[in-house]
Amino acid sequence: MIVLITCKRVLINIVNMYCYNIAMIKNRLSIILGEQRMRVSELSRLTGISQNALINIYHNRTKGIDFETLNKICNALQRNTQELFEFTPD
Repeated sequence: MIVLITCKRVLINIVNMYCYNIAMIKNRLSIILGEQRMRVSELSRLTGISQNALINIYHNRTKGIDFETLNKICNALQRNTQELFEFTPD
């Protein structure tokens, strides 16, 4: 029973990693923060968004971004949504 549960968890983790890495739309938050020499902690302070949420966005580990969150990030970085996202076709 323990082996089956462990195998199921490993399989779920592999599927999640695969799904996150094949996203057709990726955010460029890590690139933009690097260009502006800004840390996630500074962006968190400017936007009021938690560091954990921003780290998940930074590493493209989210399935979507709330419009309010997106608006706060764009305002703090003085960028538009077109600069924040990159589309890669299949």
